[in-house]
Amino acid sequence: MSNLSRTLFRAIHEGKWLSLEYKNQKGEITHYWFGIQTINTEKKMLIGKGLHLAKYLRADLTLYLSGIQSAQIIDGTYMPTNKALIDDIALNPSKYSFLFTETANLKVLNYLSDGNRLEGIPHLNTDFHLIKKIDDDTSKGNLPYKLSQTQFMELVDAFKKDTDRKEKFGAKETKQLALNKLSINTTNGLYVLAYREVLFDVAEQTLKPSAEISFNKEFAFSEGPGKIEKESITKFLDIEDLPLLCNFEGNMEKIESIIQMKISKNQMIDELPYFMCIERKMNIDLEKEYETILAMYANNSVTVPIKAFFGEVKKIEVAQTPSPIALLNNSVNLDQLLSIYNAMNYPVSYIQGPPGTGKTNTIINTIITAFFNERTVLFSSYNNHPIDTVFQKLSSLKYHRLNGSDSIVPFPILRLGNNEKVAGAIDYIKKLYTQVKDEKIFSGTLLKNRDEKIETTKKLVALLKRHQEAVDLRERKDTLEALVQNKNASMQFRLSVEGEQLSLIKKRLNEIGTITDKDALDLLKNDADFMKYMYFTSASLIQKLANDEYKPLKEILELPKSEKQIAEFNKYTANEENLLLLQKIFPIIATTCIASHKISGTRPLFDMTIID
Repeated sequence: MSNLSRTLFRAIHEGKWLSLEYKNQKGEITHYWFGIQTINTEKKMLIGKGLHLAKYLRADLTLYLSGIQSAQIIDGTYMPTNKALIDDIALNPSKYSFLFTETANLKVLNYLSDGNRLEGIPHLNTDFHLIKKIDDDTSKGNLPYKLSQTQFMELVDAFKKDTDRKEKFGAKETKQLALNKLSINTTNGLYVLAYREVLFDVAEQTLKPSAEISFNKEFAFSEGPGKIEKESITKFLDIEDLPLLCNFEGNMEKIESIIQMKISKNQMIDELPYFMCIERKMNIDLEKEYETILAMYANNSVTVPIKAFFGEVKKIEVAQTPSPIALLNNSVNLDQLLSIYNAMNYPVSYIQGPPGTGKTNTIINTIITAFFNERTVLFSSYNNHPIDTVFQKLSSLKYHRLNGSDSIVPFPILRLGNNEKVAGAIDYIKKLYTQVKDEKIFSGTLLKNRDEKIETTKKLVALLKRHQEAVDLRERKDTLEALVQNKNASMQFRLSVEGEQLSLIKKRLNEIGTITDKDALDLLKNDADFMKYMYFTSASLIQKLANDEYKPLKEILELPKSEKQIAEFNKYTANEENLLLLQKIFPIIATTCIASHKISGTRPLFDMTIID
């Protein structure tokens, strides 16, 4: 699908204007802004609102698709979406096949449109000059603000300048007009905590504030070329106070009072309703993600998780040969064991539970089980905290040697992310290699331990299947019993349910019997040899760093600590072939969802992805 098709799709679904270069039937080139209202599929024409950029004239406009030479989304503009058109595209894809070639493409484009709204860390932009005399009027509550012709022309010029810059330089940031609700003047600069997005309604010649209030959980301040300082909302509001933001205007006085107690004497709260421009640098190349997914569809190589994401999975097959389960500890119950089993044997699984139900321990034991089964794993989260917790646990495992001494297991997990995390990863690799490079390893012992766990797993799988069946049956039993209690149902129906279906379920539950956590854990008793297996298997992987194929990596590790070393390491891991080599030593990689783009490629590179 062409870039034009993707851009038109986004404009229709996101309600934004387009910057177009258009060639008419005489061959004359005109530059327009255009807001799509509908599509004439028979004549292949776009119908909507237009703005002639040279004359600043607004009018109804009809354009032939064939005449559009280029098109670009104008971020920050507003065009009412046509729900009937959006629904028609979704329900009748063949009707629009001349423009949007296939259903799969439309689903990917929906993903691209949604993903494009992801926010980078915001900061104020001073290059985007706002028009004169707006703030005075908006402070009086005159919203939406009707622009004079002079103001309208100035704002068009500002947006055009920004759009042209993006097209010329391929800039990835987005700029959003905003109306201040609550900001904090800090020593670094203005932290915009709460604001309303303001959209440029070109057709109505107005500035249209959003009904919803948006919040910046983080804010960036430029301290010089290439140097960025970040501030977090938790410096001004405690975590337990964050729910107050759900009803910001109702709780505004209380929120200000809490912030006032947190700020220093040279800081102050600013709640004046003036305009500003907030810029966000997009960290993810969504076009690259789009092309990768589209290539999967073209090559008929779409992974099950991708199919599941787009709602195309009708049936998921379980692995025919169950993977052995290996645990660091016995602090697990049947449901957690079942979660580990499902994660290892199904292409997609979902685990849900409130805080304190053992999700982190389940993740750790799933990673250990994946490592035992020689699978590569990407562990990711939107926050650093769960990643750091899991990394700290897995990088501090202890192996108790026969001589009574303890050794830290050189577990092959890399914690990647920002440059600080990458610097730590480089130190971690060097530390582990120094620790184990001279260690003698006996493969026979490792194979024996592995064979024993495979045999144990066969018994455990049978027990877990019985447990899963019992869980499903109990859920059905509860549902049917609720139906029987329903006095509005007919007597015949209730007798049928109780006499037939319920009796069969109760009979099967009696046959299955009671299964306890102890029944499962008795099959997984921690043996002293397992940590020995973990130590020497890990060491054998780390020792591969001595092989010639890792010479480029070793050269990077030997560089002096510097930004150059970090940049070279990032460059190394961004290459698919290098990453596949690195996984032979470090099969487990942990990083945030945003930072994972640094190691992304154009094909699936991990056997398993765990997202917390």
